[in-house]
This record gives sequence, structure tokens and C-alpha cells, in this order.
Amino acid sequence: MKAAYDDICAIHGIIRNLYLTNVVAFHAEQAIEKSLKALLLFMGKDVPKIHSLNKLFKIFVYSLKCCCIIY
Repeated sequence: MKAAYDDICAIHGIIRNLYLTNVVAFHAEQAIEKSLKALLLFMGKDVPKIHSLNKLFKIFVYSLKCCCIIY
């Protein structure tokens, strides 16, 4: 989660610069990806070497259902 936090800190430093919106979007995506992977690791799951947020989120939700955390 530290790596995700670092991305959020980077966003905080540049969010008001209109010329850096693409950099803000990049760091936001990176923070989400790193957070999902950290949660999977915390749950004892294998962390796939993929970068698709959609796929990672589906894997995360499936992992939650398999752990009986949500129905």
C-alpha cells in the first residue's frame, strides 16, 4: 500500500496543474492497480502480472465471494 500512497501523494502535488491532467490520471490508475494487488496479496491470493483495472477488480470481487466475505 505504500507504493499506492506514493502515487496519491504525487497526485496531491500536481492536481491543480491543468497541464498535468494526464499525469494525474496515470498516477490515479497506478494507485488503484497497486491497491487491488495489495488487497489480493493480503488475502493470500496469487497476484497476477496484469495491468487491467477491470480484470483486477473482477479477480478481487471473485476472491471476496470465495472467501465468503460478500454474497
